[in-house]
Amino acid sequence: MGAVDISQDSPYFRVKRGTMTLFIGAKATSSIHSVKLKVLAALKDHYNDSAYNGLDAGHIRLLVQRESAAAGTSNSHHTLGPDTVKIKDAELVDDQAIYLTLRCADGTWEEPSIADYDADTHDMAI
Repeated sequence: MGAVDISQDSPYFRVKRGTMTLFIGAKATSSIHSVKLKVLAALKDHYNDSAYNGLDAGHIRLLVQRESAAAGTSNSHHTLGPDTVKIKDAELVDDQAIYLTLRCADGTWEEPSIADYDADTHDMAI
């Protein structure tokens, strides 16, 4: 199955942080800022965690994983660009994983940390 042309559709994205996955729908003409606001609303509505209290769009960063042409690997995370960029212009595809990071108290950004459920760590011996 190839990439879906999201300029015609209302895509959704899997926003991930640690073991959390949020499913966020948006219009192709929506800005990155509006996606951040939806993420914040979902965090505040569904998680009773003090880490999310008082956050605004400036406290979160959305990243995507891009394949590195030189290395042929996909271990490089890139920001989606300025908040004013439209989804259809950010090279996103429907059902894409987007990684959420928070701004640390010292002004730096935390590293993306995503649970790897494909690893053998979830297997149980019987």
